[in-house]
Amino acid sequence: MSDDRFGSWCSGIGGADEGVYDLAVPIFGYEIDSNLVAIGQANHSHIKQRDVTTIPLPDYKFVNIFHISPPCQNFTTVNPKANEKIADIEIAESTVNYIAKVNPDFVTLENVNGYYGSDSFGIIFKQLFEQYEHVRAEVLNFKEYGLPQNRRRLIVRASNRTLIEIPKKPKVGWYEALQESLDSLIEMIPTKKDYEILQSLRNTDTVLFTTRNGKAKNAVRQVWEVAPTIVATQWKGDMKVYKEGKVYKLQTKHYGILQSFPSHYKFTTKIHSVTGIGNAVPPMIYRQILENYYDS
Repeated sequence: MSDDRFGSWCSGIGGADEGVYDLAVPIFGYEIDSNLVAIGQANHSHIKQRDVTTIPLPDYKFVNIFHISPPCQNFTTVNPKANEKIADIEIAESTVNYIAKVNPDFVTLENVNGYYGSDSFGIIFKQLFEQYEHVRAEVLNFKEYGLPQNRRRLIVRASNRTLIEIPKKPKVGWYEALQESLDSLIEMIPTKKDYEILQSLRNTDTVLFTTRNGKAKNAVRQVWEVAPTIVATQWKGDMKVYKEGKVYKLQTKHYGILQSFPSHYKFTTKIHSVTGIGNAVPPMIYRQILENYYDS
């Protein structure tokens, strides 16, 4: 572990914080949602409930590495009423104040693609561009970096150190990712729709079937394919595994694994946990980002 100090804002359930394990020293993780804080604290004691827009300058703590994942609800295509709010601007302005005051060595930001081009993004990006020699903003599909899930996200990196391209990794399918935890799947009584799907498959087939809000989403995924994007509202739907003529339902633990959380990560209720997982920075992705920074 290096002596670098790490801090995060809008930390959620601690995805980025989990990713820096044994790479940097976690100092703070601030999240406003008490339900997400409860999950984060169960795994990382430095995560606290705090509104980042109300932190006074004297309370700014120095860190070398600073990460923020601003709330994405007002920028995602999943939300039909998505529209930038004053609260989003306030978070961006507070982020700029912190970066300008503390001057971390390395700043990262993660969000949905829709955040790019927003006023909030412009506020933060302008500060980074003026303060650091090297700034990279790019949309990455995390399935190209080993995540067993189709997940396109905006990643911003800023530093006075040269920033190199993050190397891609071999694709990992959903089945490979879940293989060690398949025994903990819960068999369920098939619905009428389940019977229709089972009839279309051979008894030896194993597939993943996804619904959101009662509707099929990207439907069937074969064992070699990645899972569909896990969104914050995934708890309203299901992910099921059809295996050897039987139907199994994914539990919160499995959603976490598909988002690269370790199998021992502690979760609470399904609604709050899956919401947190769907909004989280995949730990393995943030770890690659930080390792890449150290290699540059």
